[in-house]
Amino acid sequence: MRGIFALILCALAVAASAQEDGLSTGFNTDGTPNGDDGVIAEEGIISPPDDFQELRLVDAPRARLRGLDTLNNTVDDFMISVGETLIFKRLEVTLEACRYPEGNIGDLAYAYLRIRDRREEDARFDGWMLSESPALSALDHPRYDIWVLSCSTA
Repeated sequence: MRGIFALILCALAVAASAQEDGLSTGFNTDGTPNGDDGVIAEEGIISPPDDFQELRLVDAPRARLRGLDTLNNTVDDFMISVGETLIFKRLEVTLEACRYPEGNIGDLAYAYLRIRDRREEDARFDGWMLSESPALSALDHPRYDIWVLSCSTA
C-alpha cells in the first residue's frame, strides 16, 4: 500500500514540476482537458487526433480458451461456441460473445465470459477478457484460471 501511495505522490510531483517549468500536461488542475493541444472540438467534446483509426470488430461464432488448474499444474485448451456453457473442473464457463479486429483474426480476441464456480451461486467473473492482456481483466479464483486465446470462425 505504501508503494502505491509513493507512486501517486511521485506522479503528482512530476506533474507539478512540469507546470512550474511552463510545460503543459494537457489538463487543468481539476482534471479537465485544457485544450492546449487543439483537440477540443466544441465545449465538452473532444475530437480524436488526425491519425486516429477506428477499430472495427467482427463477431466470431467460437472462441479458443485455456484453463489452468494451479493445484495439479495442468493446462487444457478448449473451443466453445457463443451461447454454450462448458464445464472445466469445478467451473461453468459461458461464452456470450467473441470479437476480433476486422481482417486480423489471429492477433487479438475480445471474449465476453461468464464464469461461475459450481459450488457458489454468484459468478466469479462476468465481463470481457482480452487475449492481448489477460491480467487486465482476469478471473479471481484461488485454484483455477481461464483466459481467452483467440476467436474462431470455423
